[in-house]
Amino acid sequence: MKNLLLTGFLCLIAYCGFGQTDDYYLYVGTYTRKTSEGIYVYRFNTNTGDFSPLVSPKG
Repeated sequence: MKNLLLTGFLCLIAYCGFGQTDDYYLYVGTYTRKTSEGIYVYRFNTNTGDFSPLVSPKG
């Protein structure tokens, strides 16, 4: 039974690994001032090296 569960778990990990994209999220933190949001979020593409800003969390 343990071997069956281990095999199923390893197959699930392998399946999830193939579904990944080349995009990652970059989180950049800054000191908060009146004009700063504190944390900025960017989408980074590992194939092209491009990154684009996303909506910054407020709070």
